[in-house]
Amino acid sequence: MIAESTRLRLKIETVVPALATAAQRAWAPPSPERYREFLAVCHMAIRATVPLLEFAVAECVARGRDDAVAARLAGYYRDQIAEERGHDTELLADFTAAGGDAALLLRRIPRPEIASLVGAQYYWTRHGHPVALIGHIAVLEGYPPPPVLLGRIRRSTGLPAAAFRTLARHAELDQLHRTALAELLDSLPLEDRHRSAAGIAALHSVQMLVATLDRLAGQVEGEDRTA
Repeated sequence: MIAESTRLRLKIETVVPALATAAQRAWAPPSPERYREFLAVCHMAIRATVPLLEFAVAECVARGRDDAVAARLAGYYRDQIAEERGHDTELLADFTAAGGDAALLLRRIPRPEIASLVGAQYYWTRHGHPVALIGHIAVLEGYPPPPVLLGRIRRSTGLPAAAFRTLARHAELDQLHRTALAELLDSLPLEDRHRSAAGIAALHSVQMLVATLDRLAGQVEGEDRTA
């Protein structure tokens, strides 16, 4: 029998090639301006992480102990809140170190791709099942920018190490998070509806990340980023 974590990973890996191709386009070639914009969209997503997890905990609790999957997920999501709190502030500091204007970034309207990336998770958590968020987390923590790519961007752009602290740390921490997530998945009494919810959310997250990278690849110096 296939482990639940393996089942989800195999589903995600059907679309990973598209994500890898989009990343290649986005970083050909790296530039300081493009990296700053990458940090900007990362911040747009990361600042929503803790509120989304808090929403998921509330939904799990509302379902009561009769829903064994939701009951187990509530504890996991609470742990994730503790892990993720403050990461948006850290990333904002990296953005500033890269030459960005933090105040201006906080006034920007988030990109439609990021709104869809995060907003869909709220919908599926409320109107589907809170397990859907597991698929989203599996993508974000399973496929961060690898250290070799961050090193290449830093060398090409000449930006300081302080501009890469949060992403570099995530590349290391996410290995531990992936293990914890796999252990959780393999312990849950999942039904087909749970697997479908997590799988759909995961594939959507990859699709929105590809769209985000494609937009980044198409940007040119001096483009207006107020929208």
